[in-house]
Amino acid sequence: MTSTPESGASAPQWGNDPARQAGQSGQQPGTETGSSPASEGGAGSSWSETSAGAGAPPGATGQQSQGYAMPPPMGYFAGSPVPREVTKVTFRRIVQYIIDGILVSIIPAIVWAIVGAADHGVTKVIGTWVGVIVEIAVMVWYWIFWPYLMDGQTLGMRLMKVRVISKTGGRASLWQLFGRWIFLIIDGLVAGLVGLIVILCSRYRQRIGDHVAQTLVVQADWQPQPLADNRTATVRAGSRM
Repeated sequence: MTSTPESGASAPQWGNDPARQAGQSGQQPGTETGSSPASEGGAGSSWSETSAGAGAPPGATGQQSQGYAMPPPMGYFAGSPVPREVTKVTFRRIVQYIIDGILVSIIPAIVWAIVGAADHGVTKVIGTWVGVIVEIAVMVWYWIFWPYLMDGQTLGMRLMKVRVISKTGGRASLWQLFGRWIFLIIDGLVAGLVGLIVILCSRYRQRIGDHVAQTLVVQADWQPQPLADNRTATVRAGSRM
């Protein structure tokens, strides 16, 4: 015989079953919507997951193994791996500026001496234009293209063991070197005293041209530590290999 439910006994109400409703909505039984530990900042949330978007470059994940999870310590630029200590080369820069100023003026001085010896009007005018062109060409080569090709160093910088880099720790671009050179017009006023005062008042020893071009002058042997993906690390402290 087939047994039938007794009258008055109700069948299971599947519509009100929490387990069934949880299975239909993709949740585990007993878990409310939006109440996961990670969303509430509980013990299950990861610090690197909540902070990765702020300090990591585009495309970096929130894992600490990427090397971006920790903020830069004191004494570092925000978003730069350059410590302040390696920019304390003010005396070397003074000597380097004197050396470079002498070297860059040798060829123009010779040209202007020849122009000054000319006594004919037309020859003197042509010679003046040639002198201007030669002087600009020498300065552009010496202050922009030469350091760009020589790892951020002029001859004076090489002798004094300093070099120019980008604020991000990488190689200074041609545009950055161009900006530094143009603002030598201001930094070089009063025999370079204007630039020296700005350097001494700057936290990272930057003259006006450095502030505008976003460059730094550092010890020549300092190198940033790159990450595995060839980006410059903001800081590797706390990263797990």
